Amino acid sequence: MGEKRYVLFRKHVTYLMTILSTEMLHFLKKKFREIQKNLLTSGIYCLTLLVWAWLLIPSLPASGQTDPTPPAEDIAAETEDTLATDVRASIVVISPLDNVYSCLGHAALRMECPSAGLDYIYTLETNTEDSSIFHFITADMPARVIGAKTKEYLALCSQDGRGVKQYELNLNLKQKRALWRNLDQETLKKSHLRFDIKGNHCTAVIMRMIVWSLEGEQIDFKVLPQVMKENGGDMLRWSLRRSPWYAFFAVTIGGAECDKDLEPEFATVPENIRDVLAGAVITDSKGVKRPALPGEESELLPCLSKVTTTWLTPLHAFLILLLLVLFITWAEWKWGWKKTALATDITLLTMQTLIGVTLLYTTLISNICGTGWNWYLIPFNPLPLLIWLIAHKSKDFGKVYAIYTAVLILFLLIAPFTSQTDLPHQLITASLLTRCLSRYFEYKKKNNISL
Repeated sequence: MGEKRYVLFRKHVTYLMTILSTEMLHFLKKKFREIQKNLLTSGIYCLTLLVWAWLLIPSLPASGQTDPTPPAEDIAAETEDTLATDVRASIVVISPLDNVYSCLGHAALRMECPSAGLDYIYTLETNTEDSSIFHFITADMPARVIGAKTKEYLALCSQDGRGVKQYELNLNLKQKRALWRNLDQETLKKSHLRFDIKGNHCTAVIMRMIVWSLEGEQIDFKVLPQVMKENGGDMLRWSLRRSPWYAFFAVTIGGAECDKDLEPEFATVPENIRDVLAGAVITDSKGVKRPALPGEESELLPCLSKVTTTWLTPLHAFLILLLLVLFITWAEWKWGWKKTALATDITLLTMQTLIGVTLLYTTLISNICGTGWNWYLIPFNPLPLLIWLIAHKSKDFGKVYAIYTAVLILFLLIAPFTSQTDLPHQLITASLLTRCLSRYFEYKKKNNISL
């Protein structure tokens, strides 16, 4: 019995010793790896210090010697002298397309240095893949300046059949170098611009870049196209005259900016940038003047695509709407078309509310520059729907129609004094006014109130 216990005890002791030896071996291996790693790190650190010492010590001046490094001014002058002098800077104008992003056309800057084999087009491009039309009209679409090889950029334009024309700028060599440097710096910026039809669009960016690169000289826009002497509303209508629906929506959200006289930097569009710069004069520090754009145009690509216009313009569409509303109102009183009239009222109220909510957002919340007020908030706002939801069961609700009728008449009377309003919008207002008057007369008839 005692011998069996001894054998069992010996077996347990052997088992424990095996476990302890295994754990000790793992511990020693772990410590050895840590020591090895520390030695390697220290060795690399020491080796790095030795390399730096080997590089720096020979460059230190000996006792009694002066630093042979030339002054910074000499370095700058030497660098300027070694740069290429055959630099050209030009405006590039691209024809428009039938879409909201390209309906105005496009403009960019071309920088060339033949001796160095450099030829790039710098262009402001929007990120349409990660954004929507809503971001575009509310000035919340990201955009940035990018540089592309001219040959590749022209190939893309050729695929869409877009015409491309070029106008060389009359800048001196120092200004061309500054312009190229500023464009390169703009492409390296990590933050994006926000595309804004008033402040951050292709021609506005080009004009700013040119002004920033004048190196102390001044540019004066002496002779402007006649259309740029008008207000913002007329400028928008002229620029988008080939796309009347785009012009209609642009003026709708343009707000009080339509009544202002715009600066050349903001009012310039691709179509008239050539005329703006052709009438501009650059004055140097000695008072010598020269034209900003003296040369003739050169066609890089012929224009093969045309912007098509539809016969159903906003004027025609809303004239048809007014005539239809007048007919339904007449039929309501003549033949009792109550259900048709009710459907018309619901449609107009829904349209008015949707337009009103959109205008409230673009005017008060969105990033659109300068739209602090919009005249179309008077006839188009969600207030009529809110009043109807709250008080339409009141027996005196008909008086609301009288109040809103007076508001619409007042808006029609002040329309000639603002450039934002135009005939298509007035036709919509007249349609709303027709139904409000009909509802008010129905209220008076129902309550036996004399007219």
